[in-house]
Amino acid sequence: MRNFVSPLIMEIGRNQAISACKNRTSNSLCRAIADVYNACIPTFLVYSLSASFTKINCFICDYCPMTIFNAQKIIFDLDGTLVDTAADLHAATNFVLQSLGRETVSLSQVRHMTGYGAVKLIELGLEATGGTDGLNMESLRKRFLMYYSDNICVHSYVFPDGKNMLRALVADGFQLAVCTNKPIGLALPLLEKLGIDGHFSVITGGDSFPYKKPDPRHILETAQQLAGRGGAVMIGDASPDILGAKAAGIPVIAVDFGYADTPLAELGPDYTISGFADLPALLKYESA
Repeated sequence: MRNFVSPLIMEIGRNQAISACKNRTSNSLCRAIADVYNACIPTFLVYSLSASFTKINCFICDYCPMTIFNAQKIIFDLDGTLVDTAADLHAATNFVLQSLGRETVSLSQVRHMTGYGAVKLIELGLEATGGTDGLNMESLRKRFLMYYSDNICVHSYVFPDGKNMLRALVADGFQLAVCTNKPIGLALPLLEKLGIDGHFSVITGGDSFPYKKPDPRHILETAQQLAGRGGAVMIGDASPDILGAKAAGIPVIAVDFGYADTPLAELGPDYTISGFADLPALLKYESA
């Protein structure tokens, strides 16, 4: 049974929560209020969506459906999910363009493609500044990667609350992995320079297997390399992550601050967050 709470205090807390949720801010306020009230979770259980996650009604307001993901393994995309790498990738794109005597492009022109690799970025930059006719893309790709590898972490940074989130998940016992389409030879030094590589038991890149996201095998193979037999959840920002996880039968939580080239609502993630401070409360450790 839920502990008794003064109706006046309950109404004040409920009004604050509804105001926050109507404004599409974090539903963490509802969770904090629920903790204070020692609310009994089974009293708001609605239905189980799968063996991996359960949706519950928030007893304080009707605006923030609360979802709990039961898992042992948490798999993160890198670019646009954990780390904002757009500025450094943009700089590498402009380096290639300038080497050809082309005009540079703005970050806004290429940001939505920063999760798709060097060739896509180069092609986008070339198309915006005169076209690709007569150019050797493999040569330009090598030029891009040479510059980028030397300047991989000039402007890149972990998204806000990301480091605290990773520490919290490790402390809760979760096994963490990175599953990125970035070549492993670039992913590893980037994670090291940012000081977060130690949180991950497994790191796989776009060249770790003969396939990569959105091929579900990339995500499944990464999950299998983590210790334990518990379930997995994918955290990503764009179609390779969301479509790959859905094809793999793994729940996926999207971040809305990344590089999605398609509206997240169309991709259909199981949940969307606007900041990493909200992630730990969505995850419940559960081994097989």
